[in-house]
Amino acid sequence: MKASCTADRHQLAAVRDEFRLWLTACDITGPCAQNALVAVNEAIANAMEHACANGSEGTVHITARATVDRFCTEVADTGIWWDPEPRRAAVRGRGVPLMRRLMDHVTLTSGSAGTTVSMDTRVTR
Repeated sequence: MKASCTADRHQLAAVRDEFRLWLTACDITGPCAQNALVAVNEAIANAMEHACANGSEGTVHITARATVDRFCTEVADTGIWWDPEPRRAAVRGRGVPLMRRLMDHVTLTSGSAGTTVSMDTRVTR
């Protein structure tokens, strides 16, 4: 699966629905699909927020692939993610820890061109 969209939070539901259909087409179902859906949704929501944090229009790119026993995805944006402020941590900043609980591996790479979150997990059927 390859998809791109503008960093507009109003598009999140449509992108999530497209991803859900892709998971089903790959025969990834049950708890494995739910974990992937939640983790990718968090990554896309963060990308949409941070891709246009400086007031510019950003783009979010989603790439996913599935093999017989693994699911891998990358969500890339044109912004820089930041650590939540300590006083806001009670209500913000839970997305990355959630992704790490739901997936086997999560890597965030930030640079001047943007941020990419890469995730993968074993597919259980």
